[in-house]
Amino acid sequence: AMCHVDPATGRILRAQMMDQMSLNPLKASPHSGQALEGYVLPFVARAVSLCQDIHANLPYHGILGFDVFIAAEGPVFSELGSLPIHNIFQRSAGRGLLSGRNADLLSAAESETKRLQTIGDLSGGADGHARSRRHRATRSRRRS
Repeated sequence: AMCHVDPATGRILRAQMMDQMSLNPLKASPHSGQALEGYVLPFVARAVSLCQDIHANLPYHGILGFDVFIAAEGPVFSELGSLPIHNIFQRSAGRGLLSGRNADLLSAAESETKRLQTIGDLSGGADGHARSRRHRATRSRRRS
């Protein structure tokens, strides 16, 4: 199953079987019978932070897909895809990628990418690498 999770709370908003194109949400885990919608996953804030830290080290990639497992001791990074399959996001959320707030967020991300390219941050030059190091150092200080 795949789930659309609120990154702020860890609450499952909607679930969907990965191998089905049904528009009907998955109500319970096919393995355990646990109700999915409304269930709160632990460690989601830590998982989001982990993914942001990894992404900060890859400044030349705009959209990345992260596979993270939630273990008893916290989130465990599994793999990263630089070409995520966008229909997975759409199917788990039950709406199109460009619907609702997503269209605004993608437009803002595109504008910021173009702005950074204009000033050379994403051109592969030293400035881009320095910016990435500054971003990592800032994030590291915020967590301390």
